[in-house]
Amino acid sequence: MLDYGTMRSAAIALLGVTTMSCIAQSDVLLPLAVTVTATPGVLVAGRATNLDIVLRNTGGEPIAFGTWSCAWDTQWHLRQEAGTIAIAATACSRNVPRTIRLAAGETYARSLALVARPAGNHEPVRLALGFEPLDTSHRYWSAPLTITIARPDATARDDESTP
Repeated sequence: MLDYGTMRSAAIALLGVTTMSCIAQSDVLLPLAVTVTATPGVLVAGRATNLDIVLRNTGGEPIAFGTWSCAWDTQWHLRQEAGTIAIAATACSRNVPRTIRLAAGETYARSLALVARPAGNHEPVRLALGFEPLDTSHRYWSAPLTITIARPDATARDDESTP
């Protein structure tokens, strides 16, 4: 006879396999658009700043794709001229795969934190953000955007000089 701990472990393992198989799709290109809806304009080096991002189903049929419940940051990639901006890691205590279902035209919105390495004051950086669902190897890219990086000491001086 199996004890409770063994049965519980087996049930959790089976649930994990079932969850992953539910979100698995063929490696089909989805009609998915990535839009950054709010940019900070200026990133202060060393401080994490959130970007608001929207994923939109641009097709005429419902779609589904996999994402992590809280490690959303691991599904994003940056395309930039200089390696001065990075995606900030998210604290996550229980990360599980989820299936996001979007009807035609429907959106899914979340935030993604970026952090800049020290650079010249008010140095503009062009970048694009790419989202990679769990169940495909395709990346869906945003339009390029420009963010300015400021040194923390320059930002403090700017704040002090403002009346």
